Amino acid sequence: MFFCILQYNIHLLHTLPNGPLPPPGTISLEGITNLQLVEYNENVKYVFFSSLLYNVTLNPIPLCKYNFPTTNFDNAIVLAATLTDVALRTLQDVIEIFADNNNNANTRGIASNKGLIPNPLPFLTTSTRDFAFSTLQAFIVPGSCPNENLINLKPLKNVRVNNTVVTFTALFPFEENLLNSLTIAAVTIGKGLFASAIDIANASLFAPGLIEVN
Repeated sequence: MFFCILQYNIHLLHTLPNGPLPPPGTISLEGITNLQLVEYNENVKYVFFSSLLYNVTLNPIPLCKYNFPTTNFDNAIVLAATLTDVALRTLQDVIEIFADNNNNANTRGIASNKGLIPNPLPFLTTSTRDFAFSTLQAFIVPGSCPNENLINLKPLKNVRVNNTVVTFTALFPFEENLLNSLTIAAVTIGKGLFASAIDIANASLFAPGLIEVN
């Protein structure tokens, strides 16, 4: 066990948090789902960045089967930024769910991940676990991961059904709201103001639409 942790620390270039672990049996079901989603997200990012490095250095690092829609270096960097933005914004939801379910001991370790990746904006548009899970599903070859369906999150509906394409236009008030970096769009049931990102996710028909600017 010590050797495995040591190899893990060497791979990540730092050690795991050394604070006390939550008492056995105290983590909630929502807390377990949080940890599963964080792992799921990190696996996708790991494989994508590994694929990007492979295309530059020809050093392969396999995991599950993934399909990333990038064909050149510039597009790959844009997708890398988008995956990172989604991860950072979802941590807000994950931390809040931990706190709401009395898993306070888990919040510090998860929150520390935010400091690992710099972001040009001081305040980040929030995301939800459901939006993140749906985003990550788009890059995974169906059935290639044996434990893929263990995460208790329902992916949002895919627009592409029976080769039918649904297109629409919508107002994008970039200048009015300074929509730099990542904006998360959703087609929802009904209209009007929603009280939170969770309410938007619950009312979504098609989401998330990831719009990355600057």
